[in-house]
Amino acid sequence: MEKYLTKEDLLKEIEEKKLTYGWIHTYDDISLMHLTEGKLKENKDKLNDLIEAKFFNTETELSVLMKEEGFSVVEFTPKGDPFIEEQQIIKGHKALEHKNPQEQKEKKELLIIHHYLGYDQDGQGYIKYTKLHDII
Repeated sequence: MEKYLTKEDLLKEIEEKKLTYGWIHTYDDISLMHLTEGKLKENKDKLNDLIEAKFFNTETELSVLMKEEGFSVVEFTPKGDPFIEEQQIIKGHKALEHKNPQEQKEKKELLIIHHYLGYDQDGQGYIKYTKLHDII
């Protein structure tokens, strides 16, 4: 269900839900950041030029779009729905703002994505939602 939030309310909701990562697409940048304490608040100006963002942890994702009414937010929390897991290698990607150089050399980094399945009245399967799940 879609709801509209102010920037302050959006930041508060991200903090309350203890969301771990943020994928933020603005007019001039794409960032993937670990939301350590205060990291998003330090970068909250990125939300001024927002096209789309996804804030997530292994349980929940907030999908955010900027609209005239404010930040359009849709929460997705899967309830045991079947999914297909995809892993994308992101090691060394410029969008990763949270890793120190030594850690990047030592660790393989994967973006884990879950594609949740639905079925129509004829039993045909389809992907009903794609959720960013974790970074390992």
